[in-house]
Amino acid sequence: MTEAAAHPAASSAAQSAKPRVAPYGEWTSPITALDTAQTGGVVAEPAFVGDEVWWLELVPAEQGRMAVRRRGADGEPADVLPAPWNARSRVHEYGGGSWAQIDGDLVFTEFTDQRLYRMPASGTPTPLTPEGRGFRFGGIAIRRDALLGTDADGRPVRADAVLAIRETHHGDGPSDLSRDVVLVPLDGSAAADASRMVSVAAGSWFFAQPTFSPNGRRLAWIAWDHPNMPWDGTELRVGEVGDDGRVTSWRTVLGGPTEAVQQPEWIDDDTLYAVSDRSGWWNIYRLDATVGASGGDPVAVTSLERDLSGPLWSLSGGRPYLIEPDGTLVAVATLGTDRLLRIVGAPGGSGVDGAGAASGSGTPGGSGAPGGLGAAGEASIEELTTPFDEIGLGGERNGALLVVSGSARVGRGIRVLHPDGPIDDVRVIGGASLDDGYLPDAEVMTFQGPQREVHAVVYRPKNKDFVAPEGELPPFVAMVHGGPTAHTSPQLSLAIAYWTSRGIGVIDVNYGGSTGYGREYRERLRGQWGVVDVEDTITAVRGIADAGIADAHRLLIRGGSAGGWTVLAALTTSDAFAAGASHFGVAELTEFVKETHDFESRYVDGLIGPLPDAAELYESRAPINHIDELATPVLLLQGLDDPIVPPSQAERFIEGLKSRGVRYAYRFYEGESHGFRRVETKVDALERELGFYGAVLGFAPPGVPELELL
Repeated sequence: MTEAAAHPAASSAAQSAKPRVAPYGEWTSPITALDTAQTGGVVAEPAFVGDEVWWLELVPAEQGRMAVRRRGADGEPADVLPAPWNARSRVHEYGGGSWAQIDGDLVFTEFTDQRLYRMPASGTPTPLTPEGRGFRFGGIAIRRDALLGTDADGRPVRADAVLAIRETHHGDGPSDLSRDVVLVPLDGSAAADASRMVSVAAGSWFFAQPTFSPNGRRLAWIAWDHPNMPWDGTELRVGEVGDDGRVTSWRTVLGGPTEAVQQPEWIDDDTLYAVSDRSGWWNIYRLDATVGASGGDPVAVTSLERDLSGPLWSLSGGRPYLIEPDGTLVAVATLGTDRLLRIVGAPGGSGVDGAGAASGSGTPGGSGAPGGLGAAGEASIEELTTPFDEIGLGGERNGALLVVSGSARVGRGIRVLHPDGPIDDVRVIGGASLDDGYLPDAEVMTFQGPQREVHAVVYRPKNKDFVAPEGELPPFVAMVHGGPTAHTSPQLSLAIAYWTSRGIGVIDVNYGGSTGYGREYRERLRGQWGVVDVEDTITAVRGIADAGIADAHRLLIRGGSAGGWTVLAALTTSDAFAAGASHFGVAELTEFVKETHDFESRYVDGLIGPLPDAAELYESRAPINHIDELATPVLLLQGLDDPIVPPSQAERFIEGLKSRGVRYAYRFYEGESHGFRRVETKVDALERELGFYGAVLGFAPPGVPELELL
């Protein structure tokens, strides 16, 4: 890692010092809240651009803007898109796919006005779309020589264009909108005349991952409608494109209400690959684009009991697989942790006319082909050895793979994996170059609960300068991820080491409903939100307490968004935790489903049940209606500009705490949305949370102001 120098505390003098004895929670750590905030950015959407790598990066020190960057001649990141420009889409509010490039020119969605812009290599951005029309654009890609209507004589007009998902807001209501797939001319003509944009496909509530066939005469895309989320049920549709660039007719070739399909990639003008979970796991299939779903079964390219995709939260969506020039597939397979696979002889992919599927479960960390069949005419799998537990594909060039990757010992970042073995760190942000003596070890554990098994990653306290008094067990904080269909892997993260280096252990829980373990595990939460997630988190923390890893009387819980809901639900329905911190968490449901944004406005239909039939469940599950049973302190942290979990959720819960005399602390942040982005906010929230735990558990964390509970 080249991003940060070693902290002074990692000097040779410190290394030789004898560890001091101090209670857990009172250890002095070289990892500050500022360190954590400054390295808490995000890198995503990397791509090869000529001889360079470009990527998208969240920059906390610049008010959380999303910058498009490249590696400069000195090896340090350099802005392609300078401040204050902010390449961030608001389609579905989670955005994604906010930049692309053509001939070295950057095309991007600007956050403040949601217009598309084009910026030459040396110049300023100019708009491609009109101002003030309620348009948002995401999932963008470049389409050369696109069909953009017909001229006065009815002849096709072709020009380079941006292919995008367009979201048009017609009013102030969260669902007063429509979406379609559009082509936007790159010449800027649509900036003054919106009619120059071509609506290629419409008719569904949601769209993702549109892609043209090589000849441009077919368009494939993913579509779904309320109440489904894209990991519940989607359709892969293929449309015929007319001379005016619009889809004249379409057919569903894969998917349905209970089958989640993603990532279509064309093989030729008539066939394509896609990922489906019809087997119970996301696997790759080969499809005939000329027939509908009833016209023939898709051919399984893989039949693994691993997930070869993840939840489609954003329009970038990650790339679960790549097609190399010789037709070989490279894919990421997940069973708790990620493994990189090369699939050779895929049907239709490399000239092998076989219908066999590469299968088998494989062995994490093993070598060779996990379950690859290897027989003539069938695909085989080779596992590519890497030091990573988390891998996302970005691109391929001359055999080199561009990835976003990380592990418990390797910081998360953008890398190039060369075919002859070397790994090139392009941009690593997942952790500073601290001595291992301050970084926790990750232990992947499975706990058997009363109803089911639960997966988690455990990080015990670790600080080479301190030991606890003999016989003392450490406090542990359970981290509950959001989504709830998210997933956590072993990681090198200062956001975790901040706690463990102070003597507070962390258990990161993949409760039922998490992705990465197949559809059955994911659907354990269906109708059971506020029950299974709570039970599984309690199973995990009691498991480490029973094993003598954690102090059963000093268990804490923290989470954001859907994880915040689980925090509040656990605190109000159990006595397992001494305190909890909810970051922009859901507290009640009846008003939430009215106030939240459109993308998730029907999410609770699947998590609990549809209204009005489930009205009583909405009330009985809501943590706000169980504050009478709450005896443990709560910390609430909330952004005031959050469109996903509005501030009213925290405000209502605080009023309930006041009326019932429960101790609490809270902080609302101006200018923050769903997920804190600014350095000053992250520092304050982290130190406030540490001070809160100290006030509740009775320890005094060094260097953190004492927090007074209300």
